[in-house]
Amino acid sequence: MGTILNGSLLYTLIRNNILRQLSTNILIGGLLLGDFIGAFFEIPFPALSLIYCRWIFTYIGCVFEAIITYFVGCSNMYMLCLISIDRYSIMTRSFQEPSGIIQRTYTSIGCVYILSLFWTIMPLLGWSSYDYEIRNRRRWFTTKLNQSSVRRRLLIERRVLHTISLVIGGFLIAWTPYAILVVIRAFFDANHISPIMDTIPALFAKTSFIWNPLILIVRNGNFRQYIPFITSKHRSQSSK
Repeated sequence: MGTILNGSLLYTLIRNNILRQLSTNILIGGLLLGDFIGAFFEIPFPALSLIYCRWIFTYIGCVFEAIITYFVGCSNMYMLCLISIDRYSIMTRSFQEPSGIIQRTYTSIGCVYILSLFWTIMPLLGWSSYDYEIRNRRRWFTTKLNQSSVRRRLLIERRVLHTISLVIGGFLIAWTPYAILVVIRAFFDANHISPIMDTIPALFAKTSFIWNPLILIVRNGNFRQYIPFITSKHRSQSSK
């Protein structure tokens, strides 16, 4: 499901140039790309292992799954920071995006993925390591407000702010239980933690791959307008 939703939104963003004229949409695309990578390459490993009730992909598979998880987690955190900075810049400075912002946005996304890749490969070079857990995971301006156009723009910006807040909130809700579990395992005696309690937070964290596209489909009218399976359904209903 995460692969389909994230893939559909990425396809929509790539096919429609009008969506890529806003830096926020491009940053959201970078976030969706990370979720797509996680849903496509990471989810099958624990999903199949749960079916067999054991890890079936050897140590190399465990390391690969951990690398993808770590890379996607880091890139998503950095991407959410960029989105927050982008929103702050637009809301506090000007309604007009400065020239060259689109090119700088792509550069920022590239830097995010390079930085995430750096932290991901460090355990492979001897700085810490990837290893099994109980469930085989890694170790680890001013204007007049009475103008209708300005009021409309303020409403749009407020709605975008709410959407970004939901995206950040969904990320925090999905990953906080696992983060707490990691802290407990790192600094306290974790022998009393049962395997099921060790597994549930990690599985719940993977739902973050689904929240972002669902939030964007519900909250972002621009994406809904261009998503293939939504527009085709709307056209078929209109023809009836």
